[in-house]
Amino acid sequence: MLLRRLIVGSAVLLLGSLVWIAFVAGALTPYQRSVVKDQPSIFLRETIRQISPTLLAEYEFTRGYREAQRDIDDGQPSLRVTGLRSLGFDTYLQEELSRYGVALDTTAGCVVEMDALRRTRGYNTAISVELKARFKVDVLEVAQSEAAKRFEQDVWGNTSDDRKIDT
Repeated sequence: MLLRRLIVGSAVLLLGSLVWIAFVAGALTPYQRSVVKDQPSIFLRETIRQISPTLLAEYEFTRGYREAQRDIDDGQPSLRVTGLRSLGFDTYLQEELSRYGVALDTTAGCVVEMDALRRTRGYNTAISVELKARFKVDVLEVAQSEAAKRFEQDVWGNTSDDRKIDT
């Protein structure tokens, strides 16, 4: 794992160096120069995507993992969710997660870019590992099941046992 991170980090540094050399040497088009100058991370990500999609996936996952580590160190862990969510269920899930000091953060709506999804997976993986270490239980699974029970009870007025159909 450490070797893989070293390789990924070295490749990213090498690509960044090549981009800046091309920028200084004037080998880029005026549009490419404006992107490199204004938003170097976008240009670097697109360059990595063209060279190796696998490298980009590793980069985004690791980026999300590092963001989570920073949030954990700051004492503000959150669970990132993407896609169209049920507002009612999210309310219950947020209440359950708040018992463990975790916030619920919606990072994308209906349309989710693959890069954002990979970053979210990396982030949530780090949060999950930290919560399991702290509480010795899978907090995300417990919170989700409790939220689902409460949501069903309040919305449908029954529990899962009451939903059995008599024949």
